[in-house]
Amino acid sequence: MIVTTAEATIEESREADLLAAWEQITSGPFPDGLVESSLTHAEGGGWRVHTVWESREALASMRASADTPAALAMFEAAGAVASVTVWDVVRYVRP
Repeated sequence: MIVTTAEATIEESREADLLAAWEQITSGPFPDGLVESSLTHAEGGGWRVHTVWESREALASMRASADTPAALAMFEAAGAVASVTVWDVVRYVRP
């Protein structure tokens, strides 16, 4: 499994734009290999999209087929440029 994290700071006045973009993106269809995705918010305007992929190949396939990955497009809709980090899942548990 692979986890991508896209993050940016969103001005409070643009948070509604971010949430509207999230609703549009999460209405589907979803790319093959997407396991789950969540939108998180921290104090101070920080926002993150955490997305779990079945494999690095699934992530590469999505990136090859999209002009702009959905999470990045969502942040752009809210006037921000997100940074992205790709994480290899080393251990995993779900009780």
